[in-house]
Parts: sequence; C-alpha cells; structure tokens
Amino acid sequence: IENSAERLLASPLWKWTVYYEEILRRILDKTMQDVHDGRLSLEEQLPIRKQDVVGGAGVTTWYNAGEKRTVAQLIRLMVVESDNTATNMLIDKLGMANINQYLQQYGYKDTLLVHKLMVNKKASNKNLSSVRDIGHLLTNLYYHQLVGEKEDAFMLDILKQQRDKECFPAVVSGYDIAHKTGEVNGVYADGGIFYGPQEDFILVALSNSNEGRVEVIHKMQKLAKFYAGTMQ
Repeated sequence: IENSAERLLASPLWKWTVYYEEILRRILDKTMQDVHDGRLSLEEQLPIRKQDVVGGAGVTTWYNAGEKRTVAQLIRLMVVESDNTATNMLIDKLGMANINQYLQQYGYKDTLLVHKLMVNKKASNKNLSSVRDIGHLLTNLYYHQLVGEKEDAFMLDILKQQRDKECFPAVVSGYDIAHKTGEVNGVYADGGIFYGPQEDFILVALSNSNEGRVEVIHKMQKLAKFYAGTMQ
C-alpha cells in the first residue's frame, strides 16, 4: 500500500483544489474524535430547523423541519447520501473554528473550511483540500491510527456504504472500496481505500479542470484500473 500511495502522490493530479465534498472526510474525522474524547455522543439528537435546510445533494428537505436526527444518522446522510443539510448541521454542532483548529493540529495543512455547503456560493474564499491531505487521512484510517479502533471501524463501515458508484466501483471489480465521491461547479473527486483479494491500495483523484465530467471520470477510472492491475 505504501508504494501505491507514493506513485499516486507523484501523479499530476496532485495539486491544490477548490472543493466542497472532500471537506466531509475532515468533518467525519473531527466528529469521531469528539465522540472518542467524550465531547459528543453518536446518539445525541439534533433538531432540523427550517434555516438548516439547503439545496443541492441530499435527501433532507423542508418537509423534515421539526424532526430530529442522531449524530450517527447525520454522519450517514453526510457520507452515503452527500446530504448538504446534514453536513451543515454537523458543522454547526462542531464549530467551524474547532474543525479548522483540528485540521491544523493533525497536519492537514492544505485543508481549510471557510463556509458551510450551499451557502454564499459566490464568496471569493473557498473551501480547500488536496490529494496529499486526503491521502494522509485515508492512510491513517487504513492502519486504524486515525482516532481509535472503534471509531475508525465505524468510519470505514460508513465509507463502504457510499451509494455513488459511478467512478471507481464501475470499473474495478473484486475490491471492497471505502470511499467518498463529490462533485460541484466543475470539480469532481473520488478517493478511498481499495480492499483487494491479494493486496490493498489507496487512490485519491481530484479534478479542477475545464474538461467535461465524462472525460474527467474516464481519466479517474483509468487510474483506478491501472493501480488495480498492478495489484494482480
């Protein structure tokens, strides 16, 4: 797995990128760290307020206002369904400043959360992340060195439930993939841990180009097929 990660980080797809969805992994990480440290419970219920509901991806709508969701349910909605409302509720619960402090403390120097999802989309400052930071997080998660044994197992299980299978899973068979996809404003990403019958590997690909999404996904799929092929 180390060799695969080194080859990936040397690829031309490594660069700073403006991207919403990759920040979700950091929110997931910080949430589970607070659970591990006793500052938060997965069973704690948070109310859905009308002002919480935003557009874009997800299944939470105005009709859900007044209902409650546990932290565990919000995590699943955020990761599996890419639910923007659930993500923003977790950001509010954790605190944006606390999330950014956590990111800097644990070495995610390329990642910065500056605003919630689907809020003030025309702002000049954007949420940032990079292949390097995402690969760092996934490597620690793979070795169960991210938060704690129980919390890491929970996160891996959630990531394996990802419903968007358009990119990596569509072309790589025989692997159980714990991954997170994302797409916004011409930026597409997929990254995760590939558990194979012989060997595992980590692959992260971000695109911030003017190419169409079909071309971008095709290139990412070629990367996945190549690395999977080297594991045979």
